[in-house]
Amino acid sequence: MPMIVVGKEEVVTLPPDIQRFLEKDCQDLVSHDMEKIMGNFSNRFRDYDRDKARREADLRRFVPQITSCENRVTVFEPRGDKAYLAGYRTTNLWKIPLFGSAIIKEDGQWKWYGNQRRRRRKPYEDHESARP
Repeated sequence: MPMIVVGKEEVVTLPPDIQRFLEKDCQDLVSHDMEKIMGNFSNRFRDYDRDKARREADLRRFVPQITSCENRVTVFEPRGDKAYLAGYRTTNLWKIPLFGSAIIKEDGQWKWYGNQRRRRRKPYEDHESARP
């Protein structure tokens, strides 16, 4: 994974296809169309313990409330068919960091890929009674 600089504020210029992907992703969020939104995620998406299906379940809870979306990418590191992003996504609900976010080009389209990491569990989280 590339080193990500946290706290950098200057927006970087992105390649046009990546800029279009991020704009489309924001438009899809504001449209509340879950099929379009999830079409922006790779089937291989993993962000800590969340795969694509889990991310969809999480998104379904708040997407209906989103009315605005904007990306500020401050770090862009291309790596072949993948790219790593840092910066912020701001909606009417929150401002969330994009640090450690990765996208991947599949069939000519950029998609969210996640950080491909699993979160290390605490010993008590492996016990059956601690699972939701």
